[in-house]
Amino acid sequence: MTSKRLPGKSLRVMVDKPMIRWVYDRVSRASSIRQCVVATSTDQSDDIIYEYCESEEIACFRGSLDNVLGAVLEVCGGYGAGMCED
Repeated sequence: MTSKRLPGKSLRVMVDKPMIRWVYDRVSRASSIRQCVVATSTDQSDDIIYEYCESEEIACFRGSLDNVLGAVLEVCGGYGAGMCED
C-alpha cells in the first residue's frame, strides 16, 4: 500500500474489482497451483489488504516489510509450498 510510484495500487479498482482480485483469480486458475496465498506485510498500512482478503475468504500471510526473503520462506513453510520443500 505504500508504493512510492502508485500508492494503494493493490486495491485500486480496475473495471469492476480491485487489482489484487484480478491477479488472485488469474493465478488461481493455473493447473499447477494447489493454493494461492496473498502475502503482505505486518505494517499497519497493509491492514486493509489483510481485511480485504478476510472478507473475500482469500488466504493471506503477513510477514516482514523489510525482510522479503524471510517472509517468502515463512509463507512457504506455513502453507507447504512445493518450491520450499527439500
